[in-house]
Amino acid sequence: MDEKLLRRLESAVTRLESLSGGSQPHAVAPGAASEPSIVAFEDLITEYVGKVSAAAEKIGAQVKDTTKVLSDAFIVQKQLLVNIKQSQKPDAGGMVEFLKPLNEKLTEASSMTGGRHSDFSNHLKSTAESLTALAWIAYTGKDCGMSMPIGHVEECWQSAEFYSNKVLIEYKNKDSNHVEWAKALKELYVPGLRDYVKSHHPLGPVWSATGAIVSAPSKSSKPGAPAAPNLPPASLASSASSSSGSKQGMAAVFQEISSKPVTAGLKKVTNDMKTKNRTDRAGLVSSGEKETHKSVPSVAKVGPPKLELAMGRKWVVEYQIGVKDLSIDECDPKQTIYIFGCKDSILHIKGKVNNITVDKCTKMGVVFTDVVAAFEIVNCNNIEAQCQGAAPTISIDNTAGCQLYLSKDSLESSITTSKASEVNVMVPSQDPDADLEEHALPYQYIHAYQEGNFVTSPVSHSGGDCAPKTNSGTKSKTICLISNNAQKTDTDTKSKTNFLTSNNVRMDTKSKSKSLTVNKAQKTDSNMVYSLDWTPEKNRIVSASQDGWLIVWNALRSQKTHAIKLPCAWVMTCAFSPGGQSVACGGLDSVCSIFNLSSPTDKDGNIPVSRMLSGHKGYVSSCQYVPDEDNHLITSSGDQTCVLWDITTGLRTSVFGGEFQSGHTADVLSVSINGSNSRMFVSGSCDATARLWDTRVASRAVRTFHGHEGDVNSVKFFPDGNRFGIGSDDGTCRLYDIRTGHVKAGMDDGR
Repeated sequence: MDEKLLRRLESAVTRLESLSGGSQPHAVAPGAASEPSIVAFEDLITEYVGKVSAAAEKIGAQVKDTTKVLSDAFIVQKQLLVNIKQSQKPDAGGMVEFLKPLNEKLTEASSMTGGRHSDFSNHLKSTAESLTALAWIAYTGKDCGMSMPIGHVEECWQSAEFYSNKVLIEYKNKDSNHVEWAKALKELYVPGLRDYVKSHHPLGPVWSATGAIVSAPSKSSKPGAPAAPNLPPASLASSASSSSGSKQGMAAVFQEISSKPVTAGLKKVTNDMKTKNRTDRAGLVSSGEKETHKSVPSVAKVGPPKLELAMGRKWVVEYQIGVKDLSIDECDPKQTIYIFGCKDSILHIKGKVNNITVDKCTKMGVVFTDVVAAFEIVNCNNIEAQCQGAAPTISIDNTAGCQLYLSKDSLESSITTSKASEVNVMVPSQDPDADLEEHALPYQYIHAYQEGNFVTSPVSHSGGDCAPKTNSGTKSKTICLISNNAQKTDTDTKSKTNFLTSNNVRMDTKSKSKSLTVNKAQKTDSNMVYSLDWTPEKNRIVSASQDGWLIVWNALRSQKTHAIKLPCAWVMTCAFSPGGQSVACGGLDSVCSIFNLSSPTDKDGNIPVSRMLSGHKGYVSSCQYVPDEDNHLITSSGDQTCVLWDITTGLRTSVFGGEFQSGHTADVLSVSINGSNSRMFVSGSCDATARLWDTRVASRAVRTFHGHEGDVNSVKFFPDGNRFGIGSDDGTCRLYDIRTGHVKAGMDDGR
């Protein structure tokens, strides 16, 4: 009886509201609740929300309260989905009013996370963060400022998973009810809500074309005030106007205008009031004013000047204007120098550094001694740089006007230019008493189609040949940056020998062929060696071979220090931890195994596995520890994903790719972590692409790099962290810049 009575009451309310003619959202129309999308959402609430509520009942306290808010929020969204079927798409103000019930629940969940610290703070925060996924219902198109519904749900859960994982870690060995609650909460959103949105609302909710209009309440209306009376029908309004003697509407407006003088009330504009004659307005300015404005540097985006060492690794020189005596005296080969936003200044770097980058500077002079990696000039104007020692690579990108002064030790530097103009290089003459020779690097090219290919050659201007030019007026330029120092070179460089990979491969500088000679050879495993890695101190090596052994070597004495029998012989990768106390390996067993070198051996003399990271659905192709963190590691796999692991707990912190659309579409073969920013890493795959990832946002790749025609077998970051190299099956290697996404250099095997 009760159910029949309720149905009759609902039917009566529906009829009354349909007769009222108001603009408020109406009740559920017959049949609206039986829509497939509504039924599917009811099943979502029953299956997934019910599972979370059941787990919360076992815990009680604040977890039960916050789960009750979560359940109410999903019920509110169900009602909103029903109302969408019966309402026209509202404007911005109407959308706020329409979503008000849902916003109240989200606010209630968020308010529970404030106040004093609670033992269940991670539960409360994960619930509040995850509920923002319900805002997918507000998606109205590409221009609405939010992600697509599916992406929005995934991104919101990624944010909430940070706190959910803390619950799993905290209660893993304490209380299984909390673990059950955290897992049920994840299943509610991924795959629960995500799959529902994907199946029924992939492009957002579909509004009714003929339903009621949802509008924002009038600002003058007050709560409890009677509603304004409905306007009379159009026929009644027209009859009333015809019977009236006076004109109404636009006719009355035109009648009033025509009855008065058109220019009544207007003020006369005198000559001194005209814009062209006024001196207090920025109308037309004289040429003198233009020149004055141009000569003053813009300070709108200039910050405070800086010259400091950040975290012991990176020198930051920013916003130095008109300072001619900048100096960095204490340098280290592991440090980098970043110069940004400087103007009309000179910086002297005294010592060897890893990398120097000059970015967005104007009329800047830089004098440096030695660079281990590269000297870069990016987005600059009128730059002068002087190398007093050696620099393997000099890169000039998107720069207009650059003067380079090279010493004898830097003549073998590789100079790369891209979108650079007016680049001149000054080199020492063969005659010690002669002036420096000036060479202009071409930036104009001719592309001619010959024999099926385009042949590129620099433009040769008429009136001169291509021989190096000697500028007779450049003698004074040799000391334009620092007095008496421009011609100085290191007299001890003849006795120096360049060593690579910690004295194990030596470059013979006396021979012009620069042949590499083997300094030490390690007699390794009895089968194919598949991978090796160095310790940060560069004195030990770990090698992985498919004879089933993982061997740690003392590279200085060619001695084995550890021999580890692997659970699976088909190993593909290995890595040393930053602290050098543990090693990791993985292969066809789809598991990454961690070995602590200080662990006691078992009865057979083998080091046992200290942690097994299992979760990949394909072989583990590559692994690398996060720099300066022994407890975090990134792996790549044949299941098309990369995973960031917490070694302490053995759990996956983030998964990159796989179920997310921006991931790789084939096996991932290699990963490399940025040494300057450990939150960034790059992966290479059989889909012929490399992808740049940020560990804080696993749902999408930061950038995808195309260009290769075969599998990307290997990726490796450059020491400065701004570039990385790729080796591919197509027989080429490429160097990419992560800041611009452009190819910096390309190499092939010559075949």
